[in-house]
Amino acid sequence: MAFKNGSFELLYILDNANVWKPIACLTEQSISESSDVIETTTRDNQGWKTFLPTNQEFDISFSGLDNFILFSDSQTTFFELRNLKQNRTRITWRIGDGNYISGQGYITELSESYNIDELISFSGSIIGFGRYSTLVDSIISDYTTRVEALGGSIENVECLTNNVNAIV
Repeated sequence: MAFKNGSFELLYILDNANVWKPIACLTEQSISESSDVIETTTRDNQGWKTFLPTNQEFDISFSGLDNFILFSDSQTTFFELRNLKQNRTRITWRIGDGNYISGQGYITELSESYNIDELISFSGSIIGFGRYSTLVDSIISDYTTRVEALGGSIENVECLTNNVNAIV
């Protein structure tokens, strides 16, 4: 069994020049999903509550060390993150280089910590805008586009998805 290492799954932000830049000095990131639910009633629930999921959402949390010396065009700095948040800019993000997931969202939280005798650290949150996509989604979309451009069609999308998942 192969395990993925978080060191290789950095959080990137797409800048105005269409360049993917990792967040500078990132130490941690996570993505979580949740669904709203409505309570339902069935005849055979045997006294148990039942629910139906409705709207879904995701958010990304991240943290890192603030490096005032690092002013690089190749990384997204804390100052750039602050500008994106304050300007309410919808960002495009991705996690990882190869087997990545990507989507859009807004930076909704940013904070810095100034602890005595410690490096300055920061943390933040991105709330998702719509659904994010995976590498598998992108491969299937590109493949379907090519097949349809040649006059063909995909008969069984579930079978195609299973085959792509087995390869990726």
